[in-house]
Amino acid sequence: EDGLVSNWVWGIQEDREGNFWFSTNRGLSRYDGQRFENFTMEDGLPHNLMGGFYETSNGDLWFSSFGGLVRYDGENFVETLTTEDGLPSNWVLGKTEDAEGNLWVTSVGPTGGVSRYDGQNWTTFTTEDGLASTFIYSVFMDDKGDMWFGSNKGVNHYDGRVFQYLTAQDGLTNNHNTGVRLDGEGDFWFISNVSGMTRYRPPAPSPPGIVIDEVVADRSYERPAELSFPSTTVKTSFAFHGMSFKTRPGGMVYRYRLKGYDEDWRNTRERLVEYQDLPMGDYTFEAKAVDRDLNYS
Repeated sequence: EDGLVSNWVWGIQEDREGNFWFSTNRGLSRYDGQRFENFTMEDGLPHNLMGGFYETSNGDLWFSSFGGLVRYDGENFVETLTTEDGLPSNWVLGKTEDAEGNLWVTSVGPTGGVSRYDGQNWTTFTTEDGLASTFIYSVFMDDKGDMWFGSNKGVNHYDGRVFQYLTAQDGLTNNHNTGVRLDGEGDFWFISNVSGMTRYRPPAPSPPGIVIDEVVADRSYERPAELSFPSTTVKTSFAFHGMSFKTRPGGMVYRYRLKGYDEDWRNTRERLVEYQDLPMGDYTFEAKAVDRDLNYS
């Protein structure tokens, strides 16, 4: 009766000009302090079921919806991005911008995940890259530039190299988390629309330890510093383990590479990696343990 497009309001945000935007199940309402202006699919929205927005450094507003991501240039909704443009899912929820100007978007569904948009191309991360789930509800960037994602299977934490996540096993009130915020004391607040909130105070950095236990090639070598074996060896495996009292069992991530063979570091949660038919040469195997809070050995 006061001008809102719908009484079902689930998002309120203010833009840099002082306008308030209300996201509803029937479109958007913008309030300038005196009157409401409403926007629906007839005005260019991809869907009337809308989420919140993120205002980029150039002043554009990116709105999430159940029909993709839509950009508002201050006058019109001028661009809509969907799965046809590279999004993994059209059910878009969270958005933020990093220091390089990339737009980070979270989406929900069996094909959802986290997507990074550089203005031309999308890079999408899923459970295969280390996310706990493809149902990602929110994104938050902390003071270090690390990304935090709320999901239905815990809070995901990404430093640009490794995804880790916190769950109810670590102390969350519930694995279903829809928001992450950081307060002035350095404490994180994890929001669950199922069972309340959790305040998390990260402990002082304490790098985990790591031990290479065994190398199996032509035979088993226990904790070798150096070794040689015939190039006719079909399979070579490296077994290792990390040590961290605060990281739940199975929660450690390992980064490894075989210098002279691997071009880049690889990530795994397994404690054994294998190589097949290594060519003759000299190699150095390196491994790092990464604990719950993304501390590296």
